[in-house]
Amino acid sequence: MIRGYVENLRAFQVRGWAYDISAVGQHVVVELRAGADVLGNAVADQFRSDLAAAGVGDGAHGFVINVDKTLPTDDPEKLGVFVRIDQQRAVRLPLADTFQIESVQVSRDNPAEPDSHAVGYFSINDGVVAGWAYDTQAPSVPLKIQIRAAEETITELVAAQFRPDLVAVCEGHAEHGFTYSIKEDLMAPARAIVAYAEDVSGRQRKLTLVRPVAEASNRTAVAPTPSGPILRFPRSAFDSDQRPVFVLGAARSGTSAMTQGLLTATRYKGPEEGHFLDLAPQLLSLVDRFYVARAEEWAARDSTLIAMAPKDFVSDGVKQIFVEFCRLAFPTRMWSDKTPRFEMIAAAPLMQEIFPNARFVFMKRRGIENVASRLRKFPNLSFAQHCRDWVACMNTWVSVRDRLGTAALEVDQLELATDPGGVAETLAKGIDLTSTEQRQLAKAFSEDKPERTSQNLTKPSAIDAYGWSAEDVATFVALCGDAMAEHHYAMGEEYFSASKLMGWGQHLG
Repeated sequence: MIRGYVENLRAFQVRGWAYDISAVGQHVVVELRAGADVLGNAVADQFRSDLAAAGVGDGAHGFVINVDKTLPTDDPEKLGVFVRIDQQRAVRLPLADTFQIESVQVSRDNPAEPDSHAVGYFSINDGVVAGWAYDTQAPSVPLKIQIRAAEETITELVAAQFRPDLVAVCEGHAEHGFTYSIKEDLMAPARAIVAYAEDVSGRQRKLTLVRPVAEASNRTAVAPTPSGPILRFPRSAFDSDQRPVFVLGAARSGTSAMTQGLLTATRYKGPEEGHFLDLAPQLLSLVDRFYVARAEEWAARDSTLIAMAPKDFVSDGVKQIFVEFCRLAFPTRMWSDKTPRFEMIAAAPLMQEIFPNARFVFMKRRGIENVASRLRKFPNLSFAQHCRDWVACMNTWVSVRDRLGTAALEVDQLELATDPGGVAETLAKGIDLTSTEQRQLAKAFSEDKPERTSQNLTKPSAIDAYGWSAEDVATFVALCGDAMAEHHYAMGEEYFSASKLMGWGQHLG
């Protein structure tokens, strides 16, 4: 039940992804071995939007293994990355068709600038920033690294990873490497990635971006030939007349309050729970995999039936199933769907393609309150699992929201509780509610409290007020800290570090 690949090898690092399809929401541990020796390990929990888009769990299944000895890049078959099943069994991950071996710049050809003693380089490959930096006047001191996208700081870290290829360069001190996985939406050309190192005197130096020298293996990715018979599915694969509202978000974030308000106070119809439409991307992913696997047969046009069935014909047929279903299920064509899962969030761009006039309401809630509520509602799941579920939803939303443009709205549960009228007014503008519906919706938000597990939603508490163990607090900070910062949530009694109710598409600004 293990899926995954080893995608990249450097002298000090191995990258790839791994996922156990029988343990949804879990993250496996991968080991790098040379024979019987374990050289390093890592948890495959790094979020990658390409994995999320492909339906690989919650997308957080990438891994980077850094090691303290030089790896045999001249003979990668000596190495193996394994996922351990139990004490006796382990599964070895195959090399990807696009597997690459890289060499990385480690020389000091770029000397220190007069206003800084820091030197170093960095590279970007497959969304992973990898580099090194050190202070020529204090070669044993790890330096602080700042990574920016379009001049906006996205993370700060310490360059303290051991890299054997730095021993001869950094005056015998090789603990100056760093790595960081960047979300795909930040990798757009308009958001240039830059890295800065701060020397021991506090002066910053912009590191030099270099392109790693990559040696592709003799494996090549097999893809279907794009040309072929022009057959079109005879019915439309989209419906502009339908005006659905998709209520998205993690469980226990106010999705029920939002949905029930729409269903009781407005013309929007539908059940209280969805859990069906996220089947669409799974079926389309199956179609993609089928045509990749049958690439050779597709290319043999003169002798195969598949040559008469282009992939687009089948994909459009899948989309039309959902178009027709919703036409039959919702004759008024104004309906709401609530599926509080990260899979549905990842499916939002596809829903917009099928229903161009759809709107998307993402319900947010600070991770502290969300996890506390989830623990009360779902006590059978582990603390770490609740944290991962919240992070998966928050990260997946960040990866898709800009693609939704002005059709997207973010609403925090605290805002819903403290300003129901303002939320109703913002919704009314985006989904064309009448003034009567707007008033009724504001009243519903004020009076109806579905599935509430907390008596006071308007008075936040600090993380240490929930009685969590020191281990649980550390787990929360480790798993949820980055997402908390991304969404401007504070760890103390102040709920936000900065906030406002965001109108339709305002997250783009």
